[in-house]
Amino acid sequence: GGTLTLSQGHMALRIAKKGSDKYGRYQWTQYFGKKYHLKIYNVYRPVQHTDNTAGDGTVWSQHRELLLQDGILDDPRQHILDSLLRDIVADQRQNTQVLIVGDFNEDVLSTKLNDVFNKVGLINILQTHIDNLDNTRSYFRGKNIIDGVWGSPAVSDNVRSIGFAPFYYLIPTDHRGVYIDLDANNLLDDFNPNFVPPPYRRLKSTIPKRVDKYCEQMKDRWFLYSITEKIDKLEHLLSTHGKTNETE
Repeated sequence: GGTLTLSQGHMALRIAKKGSDKYGRYQWTQYFGKKYHLKIYNVYRPVQHTDNTAGDGTVWSQHRELLLQDGILDDPRQHILDSLLRDIVADQRQNTQVLIVGDFNEDVLSTKLNDVFNKVGLINILQTHIDNLDNTRSYFRGKNIIDGVWGSPAVSDNVRSIGFAPFYYLIPTDHRGVYIDLDANNLLDDFNPNFVPPPYRRLKSTIPKRVDKYCEQMKDRWFLYSITEKIDKLEHLLSTHGKTNETE
């Protein structure tokens, strides 16, 4: 299990911060608007195991080992939820809207899991915007939806569409893709970001570290492109034949 988040187009221009939790169990990207920020969490919660059933290569065991190194005895599945809730509460104190997506390896329609997120005011966006989820599953060998989407009320209010892709659509995986289309401009207060020009790169002789780096790179490229040999050839041609088309 793992997570990957990509931002493109106008949303890439809104990125204010990005990061992950200490153990790499979930990552987040924060986007800015005029009134508040939107923080999207991408989560992978491991399959349920115990110390007796988990193999060494399972994600549950990897999380367990990382937690034990810090003296934490909590079940890895519960600990990731507790950590996530603490981060969300901190976001909300900063007036940041929250969207959570991920593989939770548990029925995301269950009261147990929804109670966790309802406690911090988040809404199950799948249940809110899809009328009939009976007999729907997101994992090929399972019978439930284990890939979930929760968000702040403001996020839910700006959902234009949401749904499931067919199994094996575009990507050969045993999970169905879950898509969500947000009205980002309305959600983030109609802020139109402009492209930010890259910083102007130049050599400053007053910064020794930059000078050293420049000299080192220049030396490497001088050798790579045989500059000395080319200069010698030009000088030989000039001294032997004078100015020609080859030396212009």
